[in-house]
Amino acid sequence: MRTIKGAACHESPTLFRCAGTRVDNMGFTVVELLLCLAVISLLVAILLPAIQQSRESARTVQCKSNMHQIGLGIHNFHSVHQSLPPGPYPFVDLLPHVGYATLFEQIKPFAPRPKTQFSRRVKLYECPSDPFVEVNHPSQGLSSYLQCKGTYKGDVPDWNGVYAHGSQFAPTRFGDIRDGLSSTALVAESLLNASPPSSWTTHAAGQSLALESPRRFAWYTASTFRESEMEAFSQSCLDATQRVSAGPPFLMPHIGLYQNAHRGYDHVLPPNAISCANGPPPQPGEPYNSMARLSAVSASSLHAGCALVLFCDGSVQTVSSSIDLSVWRAVGTMSEQDLVGEF
Repeated sequence: MRTIKGAACHESPTLFRCAGTRVDNMGFTVVELLLCLAVISLLVAILLPAIQQSRESARTVQCKSNMHQIGLGIHNFHSVHQSLPPGPYPFVDLLPHVGYATLFEQIKPFAPRPKTQFSRRVKLYECPSDPFVEVNHPSQGLSSYLQCKGTYKGDVPDWNGVYAHGSQFAPTRFGDIRDGLSSTALVAESLLNASPPSSWTTHAAGQSLALESPRRFAWYTASTFRESEMEAFSQSCLDATQRVSAGPPFLMPHIGLYQNAHRGYDHVLPPNAISCANGPPPQPGEPYNSMARLSAVSASSLHAGCALVLFCDGSVQTVSSSIDLSVWRAVGTMSEQDLVGEF
């Protein structure tokens, strides 16, 4: 026993206690616990967005790398065949030049219209920023990238991009691109469909899906426009009061890699804009709308305020959603000799 400041203290190997002194409780108080939780919550709130941003940055880098590889493959294809991969399925013909020769040989007997059961997934053609590459159409060959049709020329009428003609004419050669390879769009991102049509049990279901993910669908304009009225059509498409989804809006043209991808995307509207068909949907028994070729299938992505575009020289550029529309349209043409400004 020892004496500390007049108090008798007992000491043992496991206890040191002084008579007449206060022993503090070694546990946490409720206030201290709440304070710790508040600090942890604050740290999570600060760090979580940074972590998410870091992950999205990594996905964007991967998406950009995919497009670089596609660009290299297209240039390799051109070196061998003296043309770009032809329509209507350029990404199929590109497979041997991007490391998928075996898959191409499996599909080749079914060309030019491969069967859907051979729609294998090609990771190179999927942008990881779009979660639908994992949860939507898991057994189909998807493509997050579409080829450029250009801008609609109502005076001809026709499209004026690298893939303007689909399979109707001879494939484009780099020598045909008079606007310059570094100023001409070749491929851009496009969001995958929100859902396959088989999941739409009612028209209301299709409308609901379209409202939840409006950029994943193509809508209808309330009025039908002549082929020379592209500007009026564009404004109607952008005006939510002037577009409709009577019944399920039709799907964007890339349900599967080998199904409707030949339709491509265009430069009628800027990146991440809504996509539209010309005129209200036909009723049963009505004839086909001869002016339906006038449409807008916009480039789109989940990258904040932009979309990635592969140019004919093989470079990949980040293009803002707020790009000047005249510049964007000039980027989409290949031989109009229009001036492309800064973007």
